[in-house]
Amino acid sequence: MWQWIPDFDTQVELFNKANPNIKLAQLNVGGSAAQSVKLRNVLTAKTGGPDIVMFTYAQVNGFARLGAMADLTPFGAADLKSKFTSYAWNELSKDGKIYGLPLDCAPLVQVYRQDLFEQFNVKVPQNWDEFADAAMKVHAKSPKTFLSNCLFSRGEWTIAQLWQMGWRGIETKGDTISIEMNGKISKDLAKYWQALLDDKLVEAQPGFTTDFFSALDDDRYLEIIAGSWFPNYFRPQARKTAGKWRVAAAPQVKSGNTQTAFGGAAFGVWPDTKHPKEAFETIKWLLTERKPTELYVNKQFLTPTLNELLDDRPLLDTAFEFCGGQKVNEVVFDAAKKILPPVATAPFHDYVLEIMNDELSQAAAGKRKLAEAFDRLQDKLVAFAKDQGFTVKT
Repeated sequence: MWQWIPDFDTQVELFNKANPNIKLAQLNVGGSAAQSVKLRNVLTAKTGGPDIVMFTYAQVNGFARLGAMADLTPFGAADLKSKFTSYAWNELSKDGKIYGLPLDCAPLVQVYRQDLFEQFNVKVPQNWDEFADAAMKVHAKSPKTFLSNCLFSRGEWTIAQLWQMGWRGIETKGDTISIEMNGKISKDLAKYWQALLDDKLVEAQPGFTTDFFSALDDDRYLEIIAGSWFPNYFRPQARKTAGKWRVAAAPQVKSGNTQTAFGGAAFGVWPDTKHPKEAFETIKWLLTERKPTELYVNKQFLTPTLNELLDDRPLLDTAFEFCGGQKVNEVVFDAAKKILPPVATAPFHDYVLEIMNDELSQAAAGKRKLAEAFDRLQDKLVAFAKDQGFTVKT
């Protein structure tokens, strides 16, 4: 099994103890990007793949097109549909085939400093208009302090907001692909953030660097908008501010629900495995049994997609020390239930993210306007798709 969950040995030990007829061994490959490279190398070599593979939801279309995922329908996977949230299940169910079972999701949330919001006398924004108003109030009181740092250096962050606004992604049907990265939705998003950047009401420093974490820990930002995994990810870096952070749902585009996600992964079966049935039974156990799935929440701090866990009162009541004893799961589990139907991702999603990261981060840093960056992004993705043999609709 190839995966990248930290401290996964406990789940492996539990499985092997409960299932003496199947021996599970795991290799931590370090992350989704590293695994993507390894899997593509295996496809080229036509040998050396694992029996079980972990992958992000955004990678499903690409790997399925390459024949790198086994259809789990023959093993009875459809019988498990009701156990998971509809969003997560729909990420993995394509064209009548089921390519994996959901592990987690990562609803978009605000991770914020309650003490600083009180100090600046602003409310945690519930929608993007309130976000802009709060950014103005914070910066008017302290020009060296910002409501937030926008993460245009991460394409997933941008996609989560386009998704909120009704963007449907990059859709593929056979050899025809529809790409609209510079339509009205993208231009509206660009206009919103460009105004905040031009007035220096938010920053756009590269995310997840030493400087970025230091700025968060030094009170430069009141909040960050990220996936529900962020508090645990940031925790080792928060030397001064541990216990001061809280979690709230992401700002919404309008009244009603526009909840989206920034992350999420699944387990699937490698198509060349000699043990497909055993591989399926293994991921079924790892993703539906109480002991391993509860560990994902309490030990690895993942947000579950298993309905049983999302409604579990003891889990909902868990207090998080890093967040000042807040019952964070009440917020993120509720958000997990509300995630909108997934957007379509390109078969070359890794390339999409690479170009988004490059073009949008440069624009946010002032090299050009965000609207122009979306135009350049459109042109590059159309050219790449054509080079890959697709017929492109725009």
